[in-house]
Amino acid sequence: MLVIIRRRHRWRRSPLFNNIMITALLSAIVIQSAMIFDLFWPAATYVGYWIQAAVFLFYLILPLSRIRPSVVGSAIIILLFLIVEHIRFCVMADESYNFNSLLFYLPFLSFLPLYKSGVSINTIAKILFWICVIYIFTYVVGYDRILSGSLGDNRAIKDGDFARGARLYLATVFAAFVAFYSVTNKSIPIVVRAIIFVIAFYALVLSGSRTYGVIFMLVLVLSSIRLFGMATRVLLFSIVMIICGLVMLGLLVPGWNPFAQMSSDGSGFARSLEYEVAMRVIKDHWFLGVGIANNFDAQQIFFKTREYLPLYPSDLGILGPLILFGIPGLLVFIAATYLCMVPSLGRHDGSGFRGVQLTAFTCAAFGVISPSLLLEPNAVFLMMLIVARLRDGPLFRVFQFEKLWFEAVSTDQGTVMQRVMAVVSIRHRRIYGADHYTPLTMTDPDTDTDSDRDQRPKT
Repeated sequence: MLVIIRRRHRWRRSPLFNNIMITALLSAIVIQSAMIFDLFWPAATYVGYWIQAAVFLFYLILPLSRIRPSVVGSAIIILLFLIVEHIRFCVMADESYNFNSLLFYLPFLSFLPLYKSGVSINTIAKILFWICVIYIFTYVVGYDRILSGSLGDNRAIKDGDFARGARLYLATVFAAFVAFYSVTNKSIPIVVRAIIFVIAFYALVLSGSRTYGVIFMLVLVLSSIRLFGMATRVLLFSIVMIICGLVMLGLLVPGWNPFAQMSSDGSGFARSLEYEVAMRVIKDHWFLGVGIANNFDAQQIFFKTREYLPLYPSDLGILGPLILFGIPGLLVFIAATYLCMVPSLGRHDGSGFRGVQLTAFTCAAFGVISPSLLLEPNAVFLMMLIVARLRDGPLFRVFQFEKLWFEAVSTDQGTVMQRVMAVVSIRHRRIYGADHYTPLTMTDPDTDTDSDRDQRPKT
């Protein structure tokens, strides 16, 4: 019996091991997203792919704790679906298989290692934050040299339009996460947070992503003044869905092209041309989409696009998952957008998780232009949100209407409105540290465990 116990103890992983594995996973995702690190190490992106695959297989195969059949089964189903979609495209296009093309979608499978590792969401957010800080700092400092080409050719350099010129691609979601985390997390000294926020904001300005910048500022302002209650989130989600419906209207109304209204702008004009091709492709492959191509050129040949006028599914909002994955992709896109925008914020202690939620909300709202939650490595924030909710209970649950317009945020997160209320309200100072949603607790958010949360009174 003692031998069995010792053997079991030998197989038990330490928290340090799990933290190292998650750090490797998140670093690989950021490297894949950034694209600029290939300048310093040509194999960086390729190695990042295989690190993600190795971590995923490790947590999928080994007999680990926290086994939940629905989580493991979902990961397997998603993986099989991606494989089938790649095979479908190769068969329809008469192309050879290239399963390396599936590596781009590995961040969509990151929920399995994030869940089974047992690492708390706040710790995951903290690890990702410092990784992203390194990336954003590298982007800002090296912007001019990388853009000039003095360090070599890089696929992150984008040919600009008339308004913006040449730009260096930025994985904007990671810059937004750094900004939101800096604003909401009081465990970091305020001077450090201010410097990091300025760097992240400057990176967003340099990127030239206008629509994402507007959405980011909207979410930042609403969050700062606590005007982020249930009614606000439902209203914004409804607006996003209405815009998505208008984009899809071309499937029913001949000649409809919503992007034609923006054709005076170079980016809008390109999207209007892509929209016409997308309508034809969707009507021919509406149920399961075209699948995952073995390479970009083969995809354009299959789309029958004109030379120098390619179709990028990530340019057309809700049409992106519909083009590639058909009705299943459309339904997943809507469900993911709902999950990121509507359910209540702040269920977990610690402002790290709030930074994740605000980032996921921004990324979901950006779906009016780009379905980056599903087609880009940004999916890691959706996965973190899913893991947090799975650990709390059902993924989808009936939302509460206690606070319609104004959101109750725990005061230790230090939003602007709370600072103002702390000055003008004596009663607020007496109850500092707790509110309607967050009971007073002495638990450290960064070392919080699932068992600790389970023992707290529910609100």
